[in-house]
Parts: sequence; structure tokens; C-alpha cells
Amino acid sequence: MKNTLYNHTALINRLIEINNDRIEGYETAIALLPNKEATGLRQAFEFLRDQSLTFKNELAPLVVQSGSEPTENTRDSGKLFRAWMTLKSTLSSHTLASILDSCDQGEQEFSEVYRQALEESTGAPLELVTIMERQSNLQQETYNKLKEWKDNSISE
Repeated sequence: MKNTLYNHTALINRLIEINNDRIEGYETAIALLPNKEATGLRQAFEFLRDQSLTFKNELAPLVVQSGSEPTENTRDSGKLFRAWMTLKSTLSSHTLASILDSCDQGEQEFSEVYRQALEESTGAPLELVTIMERQSNLQQETYNKLKEWKDNSISE
């Protein structure tokens, strides 16, 4: 199994990297939330951040088993996106809506990375594919909730 995992280390590290992006993205979103409002959103963002911490902690041992080190990096596009998110919310008169819009875009990117990884997982160990599918499904569930929060905040 070690050799099979070794062949998929880059794929696993790509998933860890998108989770690192998601963790930092929600840290940014939490920092940008207005203090007086959105206590429920703060808790939701903390949950989503923690979800990615859990995902990362499930994936990292697979990289270690392959004889490699899990990445601590984030993607350059994620760094640029978080900078844009901060600027956009600073300039926007609808701060909460702009934060939710940015989170929505981040979740779409997360879904796309997992979709591509699942397509590339041919020959991967069942353990890895099972983790990827479960994480993707959990993210989709929470993404659907985020879309509800976004729709509710826009209509308020």
C-alpha cells in the first residue's frame, strides 16, 4: 500500500492544500465579520474551518505513510483570493453579503478540486477514495447550508 500511496502523494497534498486554503479563508471571513451581528455566522464559519482541519488531519497520515511530508502550503490563487476578499468587504457597503459571496466562491473552488481529484483517483487505494468521497459529500452538505445562509442574509 505504501507504493500505491506514494503514487498518489501529489493528489493527497493538493487536497491538503485546498483545505489549508479553506482554513485560512474562513479565518479571514471570521476576522471580517461585523462584531455586533452574525454571531451565528461566526459559529458556522468556525465549524467550516474546523471541518477542513479535520479533513486535513485525515489526509496527512496518508502522505506520511507514503514516506513524504504533508504540505503546509496554500495555493497562490487562494492567497490572492483572500486578499481580494478583504479588499472587497472593506469597499463594499454590504459587508456581510460580500463575505458570504466570497465564501460561496471559495466553496465552489473546493468542490472543483475534490471533483478533479476523484476523477484522477484511478488506481488509488480504497481507503483514500473513501476518505475523498466522504469529505466531498460532507463539504457539499455544508456548502448547501452556506448557500441558505447567503440567501437568507441577502433577503434580510
